[in-house]
Amino acid sequence: MKLKSAFAALPMILFAGAAMAGSDTTFDGIVSTLIGWLEGDLGTLMAVSALAVGLGIGIARATAVPAVVGLVVALFANYGPSVLQGIASATI
Repeated sequence: MKLKSAFAALPMILFAGAAMAGSDTTFDGIVSTLIGWLEGDLGTLMAVSALAVGLGIGIARATAVPAVVGLVVALFANYGPSVLQGIASATI
């Protein structure tokens, strides 16, 4: 059984190309536009809106959990694009 699997995997191993992560520039324009929006006024608007909605729901339900969730969403909206861009462009 293991021998059959090894023979079946042999062509895939022999003809596999090199994996090139991060070398494609197809979506550079879209990524730059979205990062610009999120790091600019749109990101600030989303962060403030998430915090305001969380505070409003927290006041209505008399609990702090929605306000904390709104704060976390606001933090991710503000710092998320930079963190994700750093992760995507990291090299080993």
